[in-house]
Amino acid sequence: MWKRKVGCRDKSSEAPEIVTEYQLHNIANASKKSNGLHHKNTAALTLIQMASLSALPTELLSQITRHLVTPKYGFEDNGICSLRLTCRALCLKTQYEFGKAAFSTLRLDLHAKPLQLLLNISKRPAFGEGVKQLVFAQLGDERIAFPSVEDDELDTLKEQVLFMLSRVFTEALPGLPNLQEVVIITPFAARFRRYDVIQGSSFMDTSVWKEDYDVTVNVLHMLIAQAVGGAGIRTMRTRRFRHYTAASLVPMGSHRAPR
Repeated sequence: MWKRKVGCRDKSSEAPEIVTEYQLHNIANASKKSNGLHHKNTAALTLIQMASLSALPTELLSQITRHLVTPKYGFEDNGICSLRLTCRALCLKTQYEFGKAAFSTLRLDLHAKPLQLLLNISKRPAFGEGVKQLVFAQLGDERIAFPSVEDDELDTLKEQVLFMLSRVFTEALPGLPNLQEVVIITPFAARFRRYDVIQGSSFMDTSVWKEDYDVTVNVLHMLIAQAVGGAGIRTMRTRRFRHYTAASLVPMGSHRAPR
């Protein structure tokens, strides 16, 4: 079947040129190989560009990441978070900019998880240095369960709660060197309740209410004031709002675990 001729004309000489189907077949195969090589080269170039981005100096990457957090859109997952998920090198080199974007304002209450979040952030210099404002807000519409602790020096629930909060603030605030402001939204009330566990006759444990203690705005202000010695806080103020929603209690940045 390769014997059949296909005629075409040369524009320069206007003389007929005979091209076999076999030659056309070879030309088509060469074109396919060329396209495949082009795609491979494009993929290789993309990998080289990614490698070059991760190899940039940290100072230059900091300038780049600032364009991923804009006043218009704020902190979004599809910006700096997506960049940090690209590779480990970019994750490490952008951690300070991520800390500034994600943790500049921390909204907390006195439950165990937000307090642990505060401690975790303060222990990471890249994140702790980004914190500029702490906002405490709690309506007191639910009780905070506090375990029963056997301690001769801390007998009452009040003593145990104050000791725990004082330890958290004393440990956390020195790790927030750029903290500028502590805001307590009023009315504020954190209601702690201690339960004793009693084993019943049917070998079923029963929690029995034992003691209550409420942390008010004045108590919280006192605890924080005692812990600000070496923290460098320039201002501390108490804001009063008549209305605020429960959404304001969600800590910023808690939707993505620190890497």
